[in-house]
Amino acid sequence: MVFVGLFILLIGSVTFISQLAYTYQEFHDKDLKLSSKLVSFLGILDIYLLSLIAILLGFKLTIKALFQ
Repeated sequence: MVFVGLFILLIGSVTFISQLAYTYQEFHDKDLKLSSKLVSFLGILDIYLLSLIAILLGFKLTIKALFQ
C-alpha cells in the first residue's frame, strides 16, 4: 500500500508542476489578451484541484500504510 500511495503522490506532483509550467507559459504570452488568459486559467483550474487531491490522497495513503 505504501507503493500505491507513493505512486499517486508522484502522479499528482508531476501533474501539478507541469500545469504550473503551462500556466506560466500561457500568462507570459504577449499575443493573448487578459480576458483570454483568465478564461484559459479557469479552464485548467480543475486540473490543479485534481492534482492537489491526488497529492493529498497519496500522502494520506503513504502515511497510513507506514504507521499501520
